[in-house]
Amino acid sequence: MSITAANAGFRNEKPNPSTAEPLEVIAPDRIAARQPFALQVRLPQVECGSEGTRWVELWLGKQYLGRWEMAGPVSAASVTVTLTLSRSATLRVRDFYGRVVTKRLQVR
Repeated sequence: MSITAANAGFRNEKPNPSTAEPLEVIAPDRIAARQPFALQVRLPQVECGSEGTRWVELWLGKQYLGRWEMAGPVSAASVTVTLTLSRSATLRVRDFYGRVVTKRLQVR
């Protein structure tokens, strides 16, 4: 399953077509309780410049999972996290543009 947020919720920055490509979250369609699964977040093109940083935050329900930062010129970036869930939860991914992807992860 692939979830995409395209040009939604930008703050203080006008989207530039070369740097504002869709934020993509890839998770399995079926998640088994207490079995590890991979969750991948992709940023197809990231342009930081020499002084800037870009970041992605992950939340599971109200629990903050972490923030991953990229610095310097990066053409593409991805983060893969292995998670284990005992019950269904809502995933929220937010990037440096303020785009948010929200997805309900159903445990079977």
